[in-house]
Amino acid sequence: MFLNTGHLRFADVSAAVGLDLPDDGRAVALVDWDLDGDLDLWITGRTAPRLRLRRNDLAPPGSAVAFHLEGRTCNRDAIGARLSLVIGSGGDRRVRTLRAGDGYLSQSTRWVHFGLAGVPPGEPLSLEVRWPGGDRETFTAIERGKRYRVVQGSGQVQAASPQPSPSLAASEIEAPARDGTAEVHTSAPLYPMPLFSHQKDGRTLSVADHAGSPLLVNLWWSGCRPCLEELLEFTRRADDLRSAGLQVIALSVDGVGDQPGTAAGARGTLDRMEFPFPSGAATTSLLEKLETLIEYLYLDMRPFPVPTSFLVDERGLLVKIYRGKTTVDRILSDLGRDRSDPARWLDRAVPFSGRWHHRPPSVSPAVIGDQFLKDGHLDDAIRYYRSSLGHPEDADRRAKVHNNLGSILNTRGEKPDAVAAFRRSLAADPEHAPALLNLGSILREQGNPQEGLELLTRCLALRPSNARAHAEIGNCFLALGQIPDAIPPLQEAVKLDPEAHPSTFHNLGVALDSTGRPAEALPHLQKAVDLDPDYARGRAALARVLDAAHRADEAVPHYRWLVARAPKDLDAANRLAWILATSANPAVRNGPEALRLARGVCGATSNGNFHALDTLAAALAETGAFPEAANTARSAAALATSQGHGGLAAQIEARARAYAAGRPHRQ
Repeated sequence: MFLNTGHLRFADVSAAVGLDLPDDGRAVALVDWDLDGDLDLWITGRTAPRLRLRRNDLAPPGSAVAFHLEGRTCNRDAIGARLSLVIGSGGDRRVRTLRAGDGYLSQSTRWVHFGLAGVPPGEPLSLEVRWPGGDRETFTAIERGKRYRVVQGSGQVQAASPQPSPSLAASEIEAPARDGTAEVHTSAPLYPMPLFSHQKDGRTLSVADHAGSPLLVNLWWSGCRPCLEELLEFTRRADDLRSAGLQVIALSVDGVGDQPGTAAGARGTLDRMEFPFPSGAATTSLLEKLETLIEYLYLDMRPFPVPTSFLVDERGLLVKIYRGKTTVDRILSDLGRDRSDPARWLDRAVPFSGRWHHRPPSVSPAVIGDQFLKDGHLDDAIRYYRSSLGHPEDADRRAKVHNNLGSILNTRGEKPDAVAAFRRSLAADPEHAPALLNLGSILREQGNPQEGLELLTRCLALRPSNARAHAEIGNCFLALGQIPDAIPPLQEAVKLDPEAHPSTFHNLGVALDSTGRPAEALPHLQKAVDLDPDYARGRAALARVLDAAHRADEAVPHYRWLVARAPKDLDAANRLAWILATSANPAVRNGPEALRLARGVCGATSNGNFHALDTLAAALAETGAFPEAANTARSAAALATSQGHGGLAAQIEARARAYAAGRPHRQ
């Protein structure tokens, strides 16, 4: 608080008037709460105590006058009125403006208060009001120490006696001492300790392996004296800790990020002090997860110090965080508290006594799970989502939580569990569009395109501009063999999202080619490859459509890519060999390479594929081995005839005669 000392100078008098508080304040509302003629202060803050009343007992009785305005031709509360209190015949004025809302989520009283400190008794007082809209009015016969009701247009004031406010008992708040440490209790038993691993007796264990007994996870650094003092106390009092059933794990941050030291050096430090509990090295991932957790629980975005310890109960849920050095007695005291009543957790989360005017909701585990999912910490996201499902305040989030769980499980290939999670999401909210989309897609993948189509159609009714929903509907039609019906939704998908998944462009291209529209198919197949050059299915489809469109030279680079990256695609190798052996373009032909590829395909098929034998014959002819080419072609024709392909057999026989005459085949 600043005091105007005159001559444009102000003095900070916060300490003198009891306002030097450690609160993170948000607003001050002024009101004469106890009707003693001076203004008291209601103070709101972000941090507890959220609400304080500072009663002003400094001014003597009769040292103020107050007015309550009532508009008649302007707004009824007379918001915007300007009041001038005229003191004595000299015209000294004190001016106030009536406002609505003058602080963050708060408002001072509508009584307009004029202090009269320094005004001699007996000085005449009058009030001038400029009402909203511009009307002016003067009121006389004002007495100090009184309250008046002022009605627009009445020409006179009316004495008022407002109802007294409720009497509030004063309370003493003892703030914890500031010694560089802090103990923070979680507000509810909802937050699992983030996962990490450590070594014990040559085995790698995770925090989940300690379920059933409480756990203290201690983060320390070998260059930190308080850390070493704390670890020495844990060592000296190991029997007390074990008797309480508490396991301790010390994780060093040596060498993590920019922290000096090495994990081996930290291990040596523990060996020298004969530390009796398991230990390990913290990871950047664990520190990131802990910082995320602290940020969401306490809106604290600072890196936490070392030492910092995390007390975890037998269910794996975080109980308390000790920032800075703590003591074994403090830990054992916290461990011995009754934790069966969740309502008591919130009381313990506040570092001083007080009264709740309402109990605030806990931070949703689902919100933290969302952040873990975004950061790629899938196991932790699953644990937080599952914790959220038992949280009554998260009931309206259950559809989203089940859907997110299903998405993670689907990513991991756990399809049956993913389907079950998506169905639970729809049980919680049958109109949850993401779950309709995800379940419809996975059912189509599992060979149930009809049910998938029904779900996706419902999704599209809710989200008509969802490109993925259009794409998946097209995929369902493809799976049902209804190729013409697949084309419109796939076209709409790429229209809505020109950078859609490459498979969408691939499926559209294949559908268009299958319905005799290869010229329309090619741009979509090319787009699929442009979006993902490593997309083998897209490459294969593009190469084959180019090949069928008599643009074999353009297909060659794609076939070469497939031969190098997808060696099981024997058809690609066979088509490349055919083009290299038979192209009319001498710059494309390569007999030795064609022969190598063709022999590889024939070997892989045990000479049981007449197309491969036909290609081998063409490659032999290109390299000048005409007699062998003719014999191989005859074998290919005989195999084609035996498999019921008489027309193709006749074409191969014609090529055999050409080879026998010393003529290679040209496309």
